[in-house]
Amino acid sequence: MRPVKGFTVIELIVALVIVGILAAVAVGRILDSPTIDGREAAAMVGSDIRLTQELAMANVVTHRITFNGTGSYQIIRDPTGANTTLATRTIPAGLTASAATVDFNSLGEPNGGFTITVGSSSVTVAQFTGRVDYT
Repeated sequence: MRPVKGFTVIELIVALVIVGILAAVAVGRILDSPTIDGREAAAMVGSDIRLTQELAMANVVTHRITFNGTGSYQIIRDPTGANTTLATRTIPAGLTASAATVDFNSLGEPNGGFTITVGSSSVTVAQFTGRVDYT
């Protein structure tokens, strides 16, 4: 007799059970995932603050990021001269940022140290170095 190649019924059942368990875990994770929490929004704001600092150094002109105390903020080029708005960003729904204005000179130095609250998290800009940390 020649051996028959293929899967046994037991092997197919085990494979289906494993796929079912993985699918149940994946669906549970998808349904339980929140939209965007405060820490993720703080990371987004921190990235835009770093972008503003880098633009100031690259363009050798002062750049400003202004938070209006609600759900949006603006990145502005040369606020004392041309005053060009480069971008307006919106913080995810349900979260707000405290009102603040941070200017970066052409060396990337901020005009002071700041802490901006985003939801339950915060973004800190160091006074002399402009280092951005978020928690």
